[in-house]
Amino acid sequence: MVHQFEDAVYATPVGSLNGPFRTRFGYHIVKVWDKRPRTPDIRAAHILVQLNSNLPEDTLKAYEKIQAIYDSLKQGRDFAELARLYSDDPGSAEHGGDLGFFSLGRTVKPFEEAAFALKNIGDLSPIVRTSFGYHIIKLLDRKKTATLDEEREELKAMLRRNPEKINAETSKLTARLKKLYNYRENPTAVALLYAKIDTTAEGYAKFETTSLGALKDSLCFTFAQKRYTLDSLLGYLRNFASGRKLTEKDLIAYRDSYAQRELIDYETAQLETRYPEFAKLMRNYKDGILLFTVSERTVWSKSAVTDSMARAYFEAHKDELKFSDRVGISQIVVSDKALIDNLREELVEQRRTLDVVSADSVRRAKLALRKQLAALKRNTKDYASKKDSLLKQLAALKVDTKPRSFDELAKRYSEKYDPETGAFVGLFQRGESLLADIVFENEIGSISAPITYEDRYYLIRLDKREPARNKTFEESLTEIYSRYQDEKNRQLEEEWIKGLRAKSRIQIFEEVLKSAFQSNQAAQTAMTK
Repeated sequence: MVHQFEDAVYATPVGSLNGPFRTRFGYHIVKVWDKRPRTPDIRAAHILVQLNSNLPEDTLKAYEKIQAIYDSLKQGRDFAELARLYSDDPGSAEHGGDLGFFSLGRTVKPFEEAAFALKNIGDLSPIVRTSFGYHIIKLLDRKKTATLDEEREELKAMLRRNPEKINAETSKLTARLKKLYNYRENPTAVALLYAKIDTTAEGYAKFETTSLGALKDSLCFTFAQKRYTLDSLLGYLRNFASGRKLTEKDLIAYRDSYAQRELIDYETAQLETRYPEFAKLMRNYKDGILLFTVSERTVWSKSAVTDSMARAYFEAHKDELKFSDRVGISQIVVSDKALIDNLREELVEQRRTLDVVSADSVRRAKLALRKQLAALKRNTKDYASKKDSLLKQLAALKVDTKPRSFDELAKRYSEKYDPETGAFVGLFQRGESLLADIVFENEIGSISAPITYEDRYYLIRLDKREPARNKTFEESLTEIYSRYQDEKNRQLEEEWIKGLRAKSRIQIFEEVLKSAFQSNQAAQTAMTK
């Protein structure tokens, strides 16, 4: 959306007209019918029953099927299981109907309205009809509205992709700065300069050969008591080459560009004067850079650790470099409280309630798929395109009721599953991981109760326990580098400060310090009375 159109639409009250206004596409008149607040993306699953035609008997059959599925869900049947068995959407059926996260405007209107109307995680929509057929929608998750800091980089990227918007905002800034700094133009300046330029010359030559003579110091524009002459404008023009004939209108555009650059540069230079907090920030930044540079030169660059130094340090401090007792843990991480409870029930009580595929449901699903195949055979046009998908679904139908292992559940449901390490997180000493600390004294193989941590739910399994031991050289390297550099840095820093004290005359006025503290104490005492 071009910025002129966007600005006009957002500035128009609901029910009002705006226009005509112009963009690069032409002239527009808009009417705003409604406005809505920003809506976060949602994650939903659906079960689809397709309509093979708009004939009343086909519509009725499809509705009866979706109604039967809906009744089963209301009786407690698992949504993902029914989606895999009965949904006509091959892209999502094998994932339990899961569509992933999506935003407004990504789906057809009736589906979108029903999905985004769901309030609570786990809620089901009524039966919804779209051009694809009948749907039942389940809300799985909703993203939180991002803060400005979280979206700052994305907003910057959006602006970089829209130079027209950047130019418009820069023009607004320039207009504000012109008013702030009392910008004034010499109305005859451009015409005087244009008369001096050889407009028939090509490229840079038209400006290089221009001589202003007595007009050199003539005023072009002024602001903040600073004068910009025709000669300074000509110097700016010499940065540009133009292969076409230069017009007076082109020269005005160059003058405006030059003025804009100078205004923004001047404003940038005034920021520390006009904004004390910004000045303080910049002073801290400059002091920090200075301290970093000096510290790098006098301390850090001289404390680099070589492999031979690390090896010598290890041999000298071998008995100090140890692991205390450690535990190894695995995890399952999800965002849904009901899901984590069901997973723990399956693991601890060996009772499976999720994604159960019973023999009866397989039988009914196979029967339904065979009926669809038989119906498709009568429609040669659709049979070739849909046969393979239905046969694939038919072959995939298998009874699955056995409780699964921790690792199988982690692979299927965990939001932090690593294909290389699986559910295993690592080995931790006390104090290195809050989650490991919670299960530190548990028995090996035990599974924790659900743990709420950083807006997610965790199941932690204690996999193994390792007693305290000395570290190997390789395991010690990180600690060796840290300890050696800390000691060396401390020594070099003390020598540096000692040298500074020797070069500087430092005088401390003890009586003044004592007086200042006494005055401060007296003020605090008076405030408490």
